[in-house]
Amino acid sequence: MMRKFLIALVLFFFIFLGLIYAASSRVNQATPFAVRDMAPNEEIITLKTSDGYNIKASYVAGACDNSPAILFLHGNGARRDRFITHFREFNRASYAVMAIDFRGHGESDDAEKSYGIYESIDAHTAFGWLKDRQDDAKIGVVGVSLGGAAALIGEAGPLRADAMVLQAVFPDIRRAIGNRTKSLFGSVGGAMLEPFLSYQSIIRYGVWPSDISPVDAAKRYKGASLVIGGGNDQYTPAGETYELQNAINVSGKAWILDGYGHRGASGVRTDEYFDRTIGFFDQHLTPEPC
Repeated sequence: MMRKFLIALVLFFFIFLGLIYAASSRVNQATPFAVRDMAPNEEIITLKTSDGYNIKASYVAGACDNSPAILFLHGNGARRDRFITHFREFNRASYAVMAIDFRGHGESDDAEKSYGIYESIDAHTAFGWLKDRQDDAKIGVVGVSLGGAAALIGEAGPLRADAMVLQAVFPDIRRAIGNRTKSLFGSVGGAMLEPFLSYQSIIRYGVWPSDISPVDAAKRYKGASLVIGGGNDQYTPAGETYELQNAINVSGKAWILDGYGHRGASGVRTDEYFDRTIGFFDQHLTPEPC
């Protein structure tokens, strides 16, 4: 009887692992979607990454050929047209602007999502193209959730941006997954389920969960930063936003949006938001008249 019980227990465990892996695969599958026009003078570009993926991007020139530029990196499941308003406001402030669809998103090649590991290759590809296009002008980055992670982690390290705005960016994958599972299954259930999801990174991406850690990677970033989070964000609580800001610059200040959850902090488009973010980039990228 004991032997049968142990066999049944082992079978149940492997069935459980298989179900968890299948569910995770469904969550990580590509989300292709047609993208709206970004601006009347938009240039649509196809970039080729070092590992062979075609990445779609939108670009609008700035006031000068060598104007400072802003690279916009979207969150999980989104696409580049979430930055339509950003294109208008930042371009009006004389910046060249560029936004991409990460692999597995929008109009780029299909691929499994990887919480920033492979998306970081897309971010570096776009950053290099934009740096060349602007004749080595200063470049700023707006990274939202997954986009912020992709700007920081990966084999090549953080983007060499002069300034970054990071919105609703998780500190590390274990806490990102843990916060989400706890919101669905409660503290105990979420804590028990999290390792089975987090450690899939070894099989899926060939890295340990500790390698998917924006807060650790942020310590190697040398530029200016403005880290934004939601006061009611269950997925990335305010304390984790402060932790990310302190990892970059202990004297820096995070901006916590009172009453905002994760979706709100990721998608904020208020006048105050644009005043603060454009003012932040003006301070560190110093755009000049042509």
